[in-house]
Amino acid sequence: MELLKVENLTKSFGGLLAIHKLSFIVKEGEILGLIGPNGAGKTTLFNLISGALKPDKGRIFFGDAKISGLRPHKICKMGISRTFQDVKVFPNMTVVENIALAATFARERIPTNEAQRLATDLLRFCGLIEVKNMLARDLSLVNQKRLEVARALATQPKLILLDEMMAGLNPTETLDAMRLVKAIRDRGCTVFIVEHVLRAIMNLCDRVMVLHYGEKIAEGTPEEVCSNPKVIEVYLGEKYAQN
Repeated sequence: MELLKVENLTKSFGGLLAIHKLSFIVKEGEILGLIGPNGAGKTTLFNLISGALKPDKGRIFFGDAKISGLRPHKICKMGISRTFQDVKVFPNMTVVENIALAATFARERIPTNEAQRLATDLLRFCGLIEVKNMLARDLSLVNQKRLEVARALATQPKLILLDEMMAGLNPTETLDAMRLVKAIRDRGCTVFIVEHVLRAIMNLCDRVMVLHYGEKIAEGTPEEVCSNPKVIEVYLGEKYAQN
């Protein structure tokens, strides 16, 4: 079943064409990976889906509802949440306060006592229970990334957009992050993930889409995409093909 549908999406900044006539779907219950070189348009696409940017042309549908052009808080209320490439937490609030605040943007109104219960559940789920009373600014990078995920989940999304949540993590932290992504899907939330860690893409994703200069150049299973000559040429490199 189609959860998200993008039709002929186009976005430019001055003379720079960031997204060009892009069409694809996200299926309910899957983990869809998005890869491509720096500047390919990956974060721009997430900004368009989440409402941070408005498209120049094209349409985005979430279920049966057209969401392209809507404000971010309305899209969030409909069931789409996200994390950011550069971590964005509320630095002067505690971990639990960050999560409880996000719960006020949930798809269904949550009473204060229920928001606290949800926050506690997500603290455990994301491995943050031991640091729940710390200020967000004092967390390590890995815990700030986990906090972003917990905060996004507090809105009770049907679809979560994860933008390079494994960037800057060591191998052990990356494995933990991969387990968390699988657990998110197991909770019933569809995942659309941008990632440069190919091991994660290969082991996590049901399908992978590749962007290059804002255009889709490949789409398929991780194995199909990573053996695609065009993807090897513009992104993976010949060394990958020889391994």
